[in-house]
Amino acid sequence: MLHQASYLAWSRSASKSIVQTCLQRIMWIIAILLSTQFRELIEPLYTQVKKDLEFSESFEVEHAQSWTLLTVCELMRASYSQAWISAGRMFRLVQGLRYHEIDSPDKVHSSKEDSTCTEEKRRVFWMAYLLDHLFGMRNDWPVTLSEHMICTKLPVPDSDFQGNCLVSGNFISQAITDPASQANSPFNDCLAIVTLCGRGLLRNRHNNISKAYGDNDSDSSEHWRWLKDILSLKDQIKSRGDKPHPLGTFAQILATEEIIRLARGLTHLHFSQVHPLMSMPLFTAADFLYEYRDSEDGAFLQQLRDLVDVLGNLKNVNDYEKSYLDLLPHLCISASLDVLRHGEEQRNS
Repeated sequence: MLHQASYLAWSRSASKSIVQTCLQRIMWIIAILLSTQFRELIEPLYTQVKKDLEFSESFEVEHAQSWTLLTVCELMRASYSQAWISAGRMFRLVQGLRYHEIDSPDKVHSSKEDSTCTEEKRRVFWMAYLLDHLFGMRNDWPVTLSEHMICTKLPVPDSDFQGNCLVSGNFISQAITDPASQANSPFNDCLAIVTLCGRGLLRNRHNNISKAYGDNDSDSSEHWRWLKDILSLKDQIKSRGDKPHPLGTFAQILATEEIIRLARGLTHLHFSQVHPLMSMPLFTAADFLYEYRDSEDGAFLQQLRDLVDVLGNLKNVNDYEKSYLDLLPHLCISASLDVLRHGEEQRNS
């Protein structure tokens, strides 16, 4: 999300703005969370950053970047209620800055703004979009940043961004209908997948509202088209022969039926090599398997047991001496607590 050369340039300056100082401190917090040292510094850094951001009225891109990465920090620390609140600030900020229409034909870009800064705005918007949809999927919430209001192209691959090879990307609808047309990017794969999942959430919500009004005649053709798109996109992602990438694995776990196999592979990695948001799709999968654990063939129950075993072996980035199962009591989601009880019964049996 950050251009490394630009960040390093201003981070060494003695005349940083308040939001730049906040962003730098958030980067320190993330670095500490991914290590085993200096963890006593996290709380004072976090407290000061949160206070400064809440009082800031800046319209710099670093302000949006700070709220976005602060939300990620709070998710990593299992402070889910705080993460939801910070996410709300983040969504409204990127909307207020109109980052959802960066590539609108009516948009006039300042001649003083370089392409790197514009790309940073795209990237912070799409990161906010990803978090918005992950929260929606995880909690069955309506999304705030609707794909139908977006006129901002997808970000370029990270290697091109860091190397200043900035070429025009696709819009999200183009990436979904023609995945082969876009440059290979694990982040964009994630965006395409959560967009399709967001469409599924919207359809389910419309169906529930229609039933509340007494309309039980729903057209299933759109639902099957949505499933076909997901399966097609999943095959596109699985067929790519990339070297391992944390965000790529994250995209595959969102998209594939082989969740257990992929998740089991994470247990062999150091916790700093696992994507910080990995708990969200894994817990969503666990909730789904728990809900359908009583299916006739018993397949979901066995998969749930396998996944609970994996969650018990994955290290919690907020406290590397604990596992992902220790995060479940903080989620405030009844299904997740049921999964935790199921895991405890499994370990005691």
